[in-house]
Amino acid sequence: MTAYIIRSRVSRIGAGACWVSLALWLAACGAGTSTSSGAAGAAATAARPVSLVEATMPPAKEIADAAGGKWTLVDGVALLNGQRAGGNANTVAVAYARKVIYSKNRDGLWFAWNGSGWIGSREPELAAADQQAADERKAAADKKAAAAAAATARLAASGLLAIPVNMKSIKDHTGKLWTLENGVALVNGQPAGGNANTIAVVYADNAIYSQNVDGLWFLWNGAQWVGAKDPALAWEEKRAAEQQAAAAAAAAASVAASGLLAIPANMKTIKDAAGKTWTLVDGVALVDGKPAAGNANTVAVVYAKNTIYTLNRDGLWFSWTGAQWVSARDPR
Repeated sequence: MTAYIIRSRVSRIGAGACWVSLALWLAACGAGTSTSSGAAGAAATAARPVSLVEATMPPAKEIADAAGGKWTLVDGVALLNGQRAGGNANTVAVAYARKVIYSKNRDGLWFAWNGSGWIGSREPELAAADQQAADERKAAADKKAAAAAAATARLAASGLLAIPVNMKSIKDHTGKLWTLENGVALVNGQPAGGNANTIAVVYADNAIYSQNVDGLWFLWNGAQWVGAKDPALAWEEKRAAEQQAAAAAAAAASVAASGLLAIPANMKTIKDAAGKTWTLVDGVALVDGKPAAGNANTVAVVYAKNTIYTLNRDGLWFSWTGAQWVSARDPR
């Protein structure tokens, strides 16, 4: 009777009656409603998570495990390579998920095969999800441990004062004594700020740094910890920059000894064959007071054989074509 009343109302009101329950009267609202319903169903299907269970028996007739074992189910008994697996009986299903075989008995209880016997388990989908989450946590922990080990190795190579790498305690430039106990950085025996899970305390360039178990670095500003860069990496970059600068300075000195016109070795400015004036200001070669193309980190400007050359702090030479810089050999 209810269906008849609704259908009668739709008939009288016509297409405007599409307020009627979608679930009850898809046909009453025309093809558009049907299409929308189909799209919603497709979206729901696409959003449904992929099952972690790779195979179930039945409907499968047999299942191969990660070790190559062949599982079958015969007369309520799960068989591994044709032999009863443990003391199972009244088994109604066998499943395989994340390299583990599961069995279910007629009481609805699930068990997992550990290689020699059955142990109680959650249903395979949930047990596999637990295992997946545990594997992901372990992978994340291993990644953090590897990063921490790499940081420790860099600290050891850098020669920086570091607890526990090469020091038990560190006295900073203000006379404060730093120690590390039970994952907490202490200053004069008291916790410094809210640090926890700390695995290293480092002293570099008159600053105290700490590293936590997640591989994150922090700098002590005298009152609290703020995010910072790995001090060993900063030290390596500084050392590399110093080595490059020393090499560039040696090359510039050699240029000066060669008798070529060179800024800043023996000249403050150079006038080239075209009458343009070259200078060097804050690591940039200028021509008539303007930066010459995109040069930067320049340590010397040299004039040889009617050509302008530059040397950068990486020890690389470039020659000026009149419009741009191109790689060049040492002009000497």
